[in-house]
Amino acid sequence: MATVSVCMISYNHEKFIAQAIESILSQKTSHQIEIVIGDDCSTDQTKTIIETYQARFPDTFMVLPSEKNIGMIPNFIRTYEASTGKYVALLEGDDYWTDELKLEKQINFLEQHPDFAICHHRIKFLDENKQSFKTSSVQKEVTTIEDLALDNHISTPSCVFRNKLFGEFPASIYNSAIGDYFLHLLNAQYGKIKFLNETMSVYRIHNNGVWSNKSNLIRMSNWVKSLDLLIVRFDGVTKDNLMKNQAKYLYFIALEYKKGVDDTIFTTLFPQLPQSYFSVFNRIEALEFQLKQTQLKYRIKNLALKLLPFKSTNKS
Repeated sequence: MATVSVCMISYNHEKFIAQAIESILSQKTSHQIEIVIGDDCSTDQTKTIIETYQARFPDTFMVLPSEKNIGMIPNFIRTYEASTGKYVALLEGDDYWTDELKLEKQINFLEQHPDFAICHHRIKFLDENKQSFKTSSVQKEVTTIEDLALDNHISTPSCVFRNKLFGEFPASIYNSAIGDYFLHLLNAQYGKIKFLNETMSVYRIHNNGVWSNKSNLIRMSNWVKSLDLLIVRFDGVTKDNLMKNQAKYLYFIALEYKKGVDDTIFTTLFPQLPQSYFSVFNRIEALEFQLKQTQLKYRIKNLALKLLPFKSTNKS
């Protein structure tokens, strides 16, 4: 059995998939690697490129059959569930790794620290349109599920985690647009999270990206809806922090609402939101007018949290 499974999903990544695969094959590690690829019925040459690598390295590659497009989340889940390694690393077909010792460092850490469930690191964001790089910020060295509930600070191409820590995915994940955050929260129930202050991966932003090509408003609406699904699964501080996380996105949505976007856009994106939310947005707008100074933006956010109709479940 492989020590680590690299779980890769792809769709129309013909321009990028070879670089992603080569970055895995270039890893210098004492641990056995399997590469599990779920291509979601690409309409370009992605599948052909993958099959070429599979023919060269038949003992390393597991390529899942795909007769029709099933969508990102179902494709992600089937690829993850096919992974047999003791550990799993995530790398999508349009990203790539930059440090040939990445897996060695992360697996060795997890081997030596059984109380940790996840290990991640800094990444670079590559904007394909601007051909520019931006490095992610430094995180706390050790975090927990409670920290993760406040903010998804784990970048997809950076993480390695223990496999099969939980049973089946909850059915609600199929209604979410954010599969990796679901996964990280489920894993973080079973151990701490380690951050390595090294930049070892690149996340590519391009026009055909499933996530990066969405507008800010669509991304924020997806976060709100996905957090709705997660909030009901957790209790205590973790649940409270998920609510605060959701309130943050609702605050940003309120700022969009403030710009005068047609209300029908919001009722289309958020049919489940009661009308009281929109009065909350207007109250936030009034507060922001009173507190114009940039240095007070965090106070505005805190006021937004108090205005939003959430009830704390933390009884401590």
